[in-house]
Amino acid sequence: MKKIIGLVAATLVLSACGSNEESKSNTQTSQELLSFETFFVDELIVTPTNGGINPASSAYKVEGRIMVGANRCEASGVDAVIDQSRVGEKIHLIAKTLRPAMQHPRVCTREFAPVYKNVAITILGDSNRMSNVIAKNVRQMGQDRILSEYLITESETILHDLKVEVLPATDKSGTTTYNIYGTVLLGSNECFASGSTAKFRVETIGNTILVTPMIESAGDAFNRICITVYRPVIVAIQTSVVVKAGGISKIEILNVDSQEGLEVIEIN
Repeated sequence: MKKIIGLVAATLVLSACGSNEESKSNTQTSQELLSFETFFVDELIVTPTNGGINPASSAYKVEGRIMVGANRCEASGVDAVIDQSRVGEKIHLIAKTLRPAMQHPRVCTREFAPVYKNVAITILGDSNRMSNVIAKNVRQMGQDRILSEYLITESETILHDLKVEVLPATDKSGTTTYNIYGTVLLGSNECFASGSTAKFRVETIGNTILVTPMIESAGDAFNRICITVYRPVIVAIQTSVVVKAGGISKIEILNVDSQEGLEVIEIN
């Protein structure tokens, strides 16, 4: 009889120990996160950034948005990240949501009021390396983009319809404002012009201010397949140059009506 009681007591002790280990295991699991591949809601934003301690190092910051739930209830406890993985010579950037492994079941409404989270990651390397970085699932599952497509390139262009407005100083500051206007051809049609912007680049070299018409284009501008119909997209650009007496001797506006065209404004 004593042997039977002892055996029962030992069984109860072992059962209690096993229950305790299972409880610990469940607690640990509840802290774990499950990742789910999803898509970037919008086109990504890629901008140059500091590459680290060495100022000569190059890097690019990649930013995007990920939907973490159809409404606030579904999005509760859900996080989002950009996951980075290497596939051969390529680097894949993958949008993922992170959800608790043992999240308590919730009853949510079917209201569609999507909740988004901003995500970002920094990729080390120069612009050449960005051609080996692929963003997966951009705007929809299965649609990939090469990161170099997002890089902006600048090029000089021809300025037409130049107009300069001079506003003399009205106070004792002695400054004169030169408002410079013009138009540029952004593209031979809307397809080629898509994603491009025009502006003046203003820089000071010695005692001369150089004003150059520029076009900023997305990295994929020259790889697009567009129709050849000529429906020019012409946009107006303007800038203001403020000159203080005694400092600058002239303003040079480049590429006026041709690549060799030059308009010189002498500063008295």
